[in-house]
Amino acid sequence: TLDAEFVDDMYRAGLLVNSARAKSDEQTPHRTQLSAWLHVTDRCNLRCAYCYLPHKKEDMTLETGIAAIDTLFREAKANHYQRVKLKYAGGEPLIRFSFVVKLHQYAQKLADQTGLGLDAVILSNGTLLTDEIITTMQMLNVRLMISLDGMEEWHDSQRPYAGGQGTFKDIAKSVDLALSYGLIPDISITVSG
Repeated sequence: TLDAEFVDDMYRAGLLVNSARAKSDEQTPHRTQLSAWLHVTDRCNLRCAYCYLPHKKEDMTLETGIAAIDTLFREAKANHYQRVKLKYAGGEPLIRFSFVVKLHQYAQKLADQTGLGLDAVILSNGTLLTDEIITTMQMLNVRLMISLDGMEEWHDSQRPYAGGQGTFKDIAKSVDLALSYGLIPDISITVSG
């Protein structure tokens, strides 16, 4: 059946492990990168049809962010990971870009102290991107992922602004802006019915 094929594919990809078969750590390939999402805010300027967030004015505190980063680096070091990957998300994390910068600078300091590599990406809807944000991201070596759910009509029906207007044209401009600086964004697509 299709379900059995899907499960087999997941096993082959290493995304599922049969605990009855896993007898030792040596049978499970060691991962080299510890990844975590830092959900910096619930706030967002879009109202995507499928979004699960309540869009409350709730933000991660600096203390919580620092504690999360401390824990990630401590656990990465203790468990012999070589890198930490941070995914700054929301809501819309660019609403709190200065906060993301503070967290990332702290993470860079820990990466230097521990000798661990650091990879980072901002997961954005792309509507708030500016020249200043792009140059700061490049300076900090932070990548960009933009959500884009198809061409204009389809995207706009799924990912409108809070006021109902479409976002596709603004996101397309942001992609072009990023490319003009040499910042090549990854594109994230949410597949829905």
